Amino acid sequence: MACRHFYEVFRARAVSGAPASGTWTWQRIGRAGAPVAHGDFYPTLPECFAALKENRTELGMAPVHIDLAGASLEEASSVVAVSLGEQDVTITSTDPGPSPKFA
Repeated sequence: MACRHFYEVFRARAVSGAPASGTWTWQRIGRAGAPVAHGDFYPTLPECFAALKENRTELGMAPVHIDLAGASLEEASSVVAVSLGEQDVTITSTDPGPSPKFA
């Protein structure tokens, strides 16, 4: 069964090659459920979300899922504020829990 395209924004702690300090990254999941594009490592959640928004214009619009696990209150507040009004942005927190798969 094919799924829809969507983007994930998450803490990069379990991603191979991620810096030791807490960084954020994003990935686009394709119809088959596998990552088809991914972002760099960003020092803050707002920077990661801003980069995703730029790439979303280029790669195609799709829903966004933001996992706030590990975000500071300031980071979370900033991202929630800039995502208000965007109906296709879902914000959750799964801390602690398994990190998304990254390819």
